[in-house]
Amino acid sequence: MKNSTKYVSLTWVIMCSLFTPIFCHAGTLEQVLNDLKASGKRDISAYKKIENDKAVGLQDIKKVLTLRNQQLVEINRNNRELEEKILSVQNALHTKQQQVEKNKQAIDDIIALTVAQQKNFITNGEQFSGWNLSQVHQPIVGSEFTIGDLRQFWLEMAEQFVISGQVVKTTSEVILPSGEVVNSEIIHTGPFSQYSIDYGWLKFEPSRQSWFQIQPQPEIELSMSSWVVDPSFGYAFDSFSQRDGWFAKYKPAGIIGVLITLLAIVGFSIGVARLFVLTKEKRAVDNQVTQLDTLNDNNMLGRVVAELQTSKTNQQMEDIVDASISRELPWLNKGIGTLAVLAAIAPLMGLLGTVGGIIETFTAITTQGVTNSDLLSGGIAEALLTTKLGLLVAIPLLILHCVIRSKAQVLAEVIEYQVSSLVVDMRYRKGDKC
Repeated sequence: MKNSTKYVSLTWVIMCSLFTPIFCHAGTLEQVLNDLKASGKRDISAYKKIENDKAVGLQDIKKVLTLRNQQLVEINRNNRELEEKILSVQNALHTKQQQVEKNKQAIDDIIALTVAQQKNFITNGEQFSGWNLSQVHQPIVGSEFTIGDLRQFWLEMAEQFVISGQVVKTTSEVILPSGEVVNSEIIHTGPFSQYSIDYGWLKFEPSRQSWFQIQPQPEIELSMSSWVVDPSFGYAFDSFSQRDGWFAKYKPAGIIGVLITLLAIVGFSIGVARLFVLTKEKRAVDNQVTQLDTLNDNNMLGRVVAELQTSKTNQQMEDIVDASISRELPWLNKGIGTLAVLAAIAPLMGLLGTVGGIIETFTAITTQGVTNSDLLSGGIAEALLTTKLGLLVAIPLLILHCVIRSKAQVLAEVIEYQVSSLVVDMRYRKGDKC
C-alpha cells in the first residue's frame, strides 16, 4: 500500500514537472486548447490550399498533355505525308534513273552530234570576217559542257544563219594547183559558195585554213541574174569537176561492153530502118486502098491486086492470091526475129561480163589476200556495169521489136482483108456475067 502511494505521488510529481513549463507559457489549459485549434485550422487551410494548387496544377498538366497529344497526332500525320512524298519522289527518281539508263546511248549520240555540229559551225565560220563574237570557238568536249557553252553555241549558230544570207567580198590568199600562193578578191555566198574572178571556184581546206582553187574547174555558166550555191561547202563543186565522162564511166566494162555496144548499134539500126520502111509502106497501102482503080506497084496491096486481075478462073484466082501473099508477107516480118534475138542476147552478155568481173575480183582478193571492203565493192560495181549496159540495150530493143511487129501485123491484116474483099467481088461479078 505504501508502495502504491509512493508511485502515485511520484507520478504526480513527474506530471507536474512536465506540464509546469506549458502552464507557465500558455497560462491556462484553455489557451493551450485554443492554440491547438488555431494551429489545426491553419494546417487544414494550408492543406486545402495545397490540394487546390495540386488540382489546378493537375488541370494545367492535363491541358498541356492534351495539347501535346494533338501536336503528336499532327506530327505523325505530317510524318506520314512526308514519308509518302519521299516514297513518291524516290519512285519518280528511280523511274527517271531508268529512263536515263535506257536513253543513255541516245543522249550520248545527241551530245556527239552537238559536238560535231559545233565543230562544223566553227570551221565554216572561221572563213568569214563577220565572225566577231567576243567568246568564240569554245569547243565542246565530250559531255563536259555547261548551259553557258550551249548558249554560246546557239549564238554562234545564230550568227552563222545571219552570215549564210549575206554576200561578202574579202581579200584572202588562194593556193593554186601549182602551189603558188596569190592574193585575190573572193566573193562569199554565205558559207556555201566562194568564187574568185581571177581563179574561179574555190574550196576551203580547214586543216590548212586556206583557200584552194578547184581543179579542174566545174563547167558552170554564170550570169548577172543567177548564181550557184553549193550547200556542201565546195565538195559538190569538187566532185562535179572530177566527174567522169560517159566513156570513162563505162570503160571498165571491157570487151563485153564493146560487144554490147556493137550489138546495140546493129539492133537499133535494123529497128529504125524497119520502122521507117513499114511506116512508109503503111502510108502507101492506105493511099492504095482509096485508089483501087489506079494500081501502083510501089506497095504490097497494089502488086497483089495487079496479079489478081490477071486470073481467069476461080481456082487460078485463089492460087494467085496465095502465091502473092506468101511472097509479100516474109518481107513484112523481115528483121523482127533478128531484133528479138538481139534483145535477148544483150542482157545475157551483160550477165556474162558481170560473172566474169566478179570472178576476177574474188580471184585477185584471194591471190593478194586483200580484205578491204571498199576494194571488193568497187570491183563488184565495175563488174555490174556490163549488166547495166545489157539492160540499157535490151529494154529499148524489146520496145522497138514490139512496135515493128505490131506494124507488120496491121499491114498483113489490111492486105488480107482488102484482097479477100476483091476476090469475093470478082467472083460474084464473073458469076453475074455467066
